[in-house]
Amino acid sequence: MIKRLAGFGFVVALATLSGNTALSGQDETFQWSRRMASGQVLEIQGISGEIRAVPATGDRAEVVALKRGDRDDFGEVAVEVAEAGERIVICAVYGSWNHGQDRCHPDRPDRGERAPAGRRNRSIDVEVEFEVRVPAGVELVGAMISGEIAADGLQSDVSANTVSGPIRVSTAGRVRANSVSGDLELRMGEAGGEDMNFETVSGDITLWLPSGFNADVAFSSISGDLDTDFDLTIQSRRGRWVGANLRGTIGSGGRQLSLNTISGDVRLRRSQG
Repeated sequence: MIKRLAGFGFVVALATLSGNTALSGQDETFQWSRRMASGQVLEIQGISGEIRAVPATGDRAEVVALKRGDRDDFGEVAVEVAEAGERIVICAVYGSWNHGQDRCHPDRPDRGERAPAGRRNRSIDVEVEFEVRVPAGVELVGAMISGEIAADGLQSDVSANTVSGPIRVSTAGRVRANSVSGDLELRMGEAGGEDMNFETVSGDITLWLPSGFNADVAFSSISGDLDTDFDLTIQSRRGRWVGANLRGTIGSGGRQLSLNTISGDVRLRRSQG
């Protein structure tokens, strides 16, 4: 089952800010709020920390980011906002030399890259925890290097990626997610008709899919197995269920569902209702 985000609460009251607003490096808490319409995209990017998202009660998106760690390093981390068209990006920027350089802007070619080597060489002991409220129909995009991404009960599409950390999503829309070292636990209300790809290196993948789901399945794992609630017609198989390369069809097929792990199990679960 998807882990519920019990007790989700904002640390302080949200303030309504307009335009592209950056959090001063020394401040501990970032607050942002804006009305967003269905079809827009809210993107949250972190380095170390976590992203937790729940539905908004209306059309206002809200974000609180809280710094945790060595207070002496707080000045090295800023939370900045950038906007391009229908996309709003809120991200944690590490290194005071990067602050105010539009590192978050969606159109910047080197967005998210680290500062050139030699500018400063020491660790920054700060995590940033993002708490997000997402209006219905607003796509959430989350990215974290080290930490968890969790979204519960959303009414929109979700895209999430981590390097080291689990991803847990429950939404009425579609989900796209990948992790290098972390479990994927994903429940989606609709699958659309597009191809789907889910990958981990060392993590399990659990997908809750609509009962009428159809797909051509390609499963690959070195030391993991595949378990499915759906009737799977096997077209080809090399090896056993453990450490297998398998191709098969669920229902009438059509879209491609690719499932790839190195040392993780894959479970396909049929959603009820």
